[in-house]
Amino acid sequence: MIAIIDYGAGNLFSVKNALDYLQIENCVTEKAEIIRRADGLILPGVGAFPDAMERLERKQLVSVIQEEAARKPLLGICLGMQLLFEESWEFKKTKGLGLIPGKVIKIDGKGEKIPHMGWNHLEVLKPCSMTEGMEENSYVYFVHSYRADTEPEYLSCTTFLWGRDSRTGAERYGLRCTVSSGKKRKCGIEYVKKFCEAGGKMIILPAIDVKDKTCVRLVQGDYSTAHKVAEDPLKTAENFALQGAKWIHMVDLDGAKAACPVNEEIFLKVAKESGLHTEVGGGIRSMETIEWYLTRGISRVILGSAAIKNPVLVEEAVRIFGSQIAVGIDARDGAPAAEGWLERSSLSYLELAKKMEQAGVKTIIYTDISKDGTLQGVNLEQLAKLNETVSCNIIASGGVRSIEDIEACKKLGLYGCICGKAVYTGSLDLREAIEKAGEQ
Repeated sequence: MIAIIDYGAGNLFSVKNALDYLQIENCVTEKAEIIRRADGLILPGVGAFPDAMERLERKQLVSVIQEEAARKPLLGICLGMQLLFEESWEFKKTKGLGLIPGKVIKIDGKGEKIPHMGWNHLEVLKPCSMTEGMEENSYVYFVHSYRADTEPEYLSCTTFLWGRDSRTGAERYGLRCTVSSGKKRKCGIEYVKKFCEAGGKMIILPAIDVKDKTCVRLVQGDYSTAHKVAEDPLKTAENFALQGAKWIHMVDLDGAKAACPVNEEIFLKVAKESGLHTEVGGGIRSMETIEWYLTRGISRVILGSAAIKNPVLVEEAVRIFGSQIAVGIDARDGAPAAEGWLERSSLSYLELAKKMEQAGVKTIIYTDISKDGTLQGVNLEQLAKLNETVSCNIIASGGVRSIEDIEACKKLGLYGCICGKAVYTGSLDLREAIEKAGEQ
């Protein structure tokens, strides 16, 4: 279900009509509990930025939107897109939702008519799910006097006015276009459709744990139980890609024990040659190691022991690398473990998760060590509590055995699920799991 957020300033029913036309379940609402239950959110908007923010604050929706944006897709349309930025200078300086770095400023028309009204084509800078299959230089309709000014890394598409860059949307916060009537209407409808299809989906990450340069699995984190499941990490990753995987989860078991990278060249080779988005954990204890990985093709690094023993490192890493930093919380009986799961923390997994959320971490990978490698099913109770406690994206790990576990994790609204032993033993069909989870 898609929730269209009603804050008294949006072109609500044109958006609702579009969703009804697409036969997508939706509702117009200002209720926090409904917004939290929705698979995706649309924030429309017509009017002035200061008035819109005042209404959101009055309806106590600011924190709700900020929290839910970390969990599910959010589409901002027109003024709704501008509200997602840090601030606006429309009439006066006004603080926005702060979901995207940047500010909203007046368009300098250089003598041309403002507000700008008309059809302009979009140039795709960074392909995303919403632009997939879009015709080159597709036209969308604009009516605006202000533009979002942000860094290129946050842009998916732009349009140009009079030789100046009027920057517009990205996958996370939507394209700055309207669903318009006329011969070009199909383009806008397709954007909305693609956005709605992104809701209620989950990423599947097949796992490769590397020890002595081969793929192994452990039982409950016990190194003495290590057994080889595949010889070549790259060939294994390429096979996962053939089955539809877009991401891969890799752990340096030797590095976790040694407290420094040991198999780093293997991970770089997989990231470079498999075409998969690669997240890596194990033995990452310094900014130098983090930077080394992220500047050489690794998509995301996982800080585990460092989260317990060196939270300052986590804060610094998040400040510099943002969402490319994930924290792995691996727990026995709810108590996080460190140093290759050989040491236990005095904190609970929920306490540690809250600390990481406060540090700015956007993704937490949670493993119940007692379940890991056992094919006994995931710990749904702990995962549900974690997902309710923090606004971070939650990735489940440990115990996955069948397609029922995938369905259960998806039902909880988790961001992702790591599949290891179940894939290697055949108890879980990777292709089926990916299909069940949704488009990767």
